[in-house]
Amino acid sequence: MFVLYTGSSAIIIDHEIALDLGYSATDAIGFSTVRSAVGKEKGYRLLIDSFEALGKKTASVEVRCHDLKDQGVEGLIGMTFLKQFDWCLHPAKQVLAVR
Repeated sequence: MFVLYTGSSAIIIDHEIALDLGYSATDAIGFSTVRSAVGKEKGYRLLIDSFEALGKKTASVEVRCHDLKDQGVEGLIGMTFLKQFDWCLHPAKQVLAVR
């Protein structure tokens, strides 16, 4: 499960998802550090061929890889992806519209 998280500037995926997609830490273009409730967590950055979510696709996008298992998610859809599209969230109706 991926979570839409506007509080994240980046797309963050679990490192096991990266492995499933054929990427590993040896493909890293740099390091990544995120702050969480437990402190600073280190990971790595990848440039992946494409990312698709919410019915939209973008090519050649940077993602950050971190261990997300403890949070019970496979990834976070952050603003690097969301800022490319017009979207509106209607919490009361539980609707997300993306153009």
